[in-house]
Amino acid sequence: MSPTIIDQISVDAQWTRGATLWKLEALTRGGHGDRFLAAVAGVEHTFFNIGPGAADLGVLGEVMLDGRDENAPFTAFDHDVFIGFRWAFNDIADTSILGGPVVDYESGEMIAFLEAERRVGDNWVVEVEARWLLNTDETAPLHGLRRDNFVTLRLSRYF
Repeated sequence: MSPTIIDQISVDAQWTRGATLWKLEALTRGGHGDRFLAAVAGVEHTFFNIGPGAADLGVLGEVMLDGRDENAPFTAFDHDVFIGFRWAFNDIADTSILGGPVVDYESGEMIAFLEAERRVGDNWVVEVEARWLLNTDETAPLHGLRRDNFVTLRLSRYF
């Protein structure tokens, strides 16, 4: 069996204007099944110096599209929207929190996540990561993962 040759073109672009960052990751591929287009486009706007600690709040939004046909392998993020936030405390420990939901706008399924990290001393970082799968019924594509929610606590030492 000879290997399948594909042709693929992709772009990864970012444009910053003031406190707003625009992002695009896109590709089109053909040669292994029908040609398709997949893309993630998003925006992040940051509000600076919030509160007494001069923290930054970033508000994020992304749209995820994948145009593969129904015979292609399953992809969970083919018509989804993400709305989230990034809170940077701007403290000496580099504390930050990132979170929000990814919502499938066709099925209503939702994957919510929260990530936080903070340096502890000169060599340690503590991180917390949590993921929840919500709004799945028996017909939803991610129903089989409905009990795969998790919380991870990680302590890393750098030297």
